[in-house]
Amino acid sequence: MALIGATPGGWGTLHAQAAWLPVLRHLGCLFWSGGRLAVSKAGDSFEADGTLKDEKIREQLKGFMEGFVAFAAKK
Repeated sequence: MALIGATPGGWGTLHAQAAWLPVLRHLGCLFWSGGRLAVSKAGDSFEADGTLKDEKIREQLKGFMEGFVAFAAKK
């Protein structure tokens, strides 16, 4: 499993991801820590229908997913 998040502010998803890590470790989740994706000010990155409009975030998401898929394929 991996963590990603989006927040309307600047730091909410980073705090949320940090809070989940001890819980996930305690549960014994196989956690991929090779990347982090946190979208700050998400209201500026998405269209009203949820479509991602920020090309920089799109590229980050693509790289994140490629890394996670490679991790999962090895397990």
